[in-house]
Amino acid sequence: MVEALLSPAEIVGSQVVCSMFRQIESLSSYLR
Repeated sequence: MVEALLSPAEIVGSQVVCSMFRQIESLSSYLR
């Protein structure tokens, strides 16, 4: 499993990036 090789900090960081990307997508779609 790839998740087992990653450190908890990297897992949290990737989740934060994904959540930020989703917020930016929803915001851009709202501004259209």
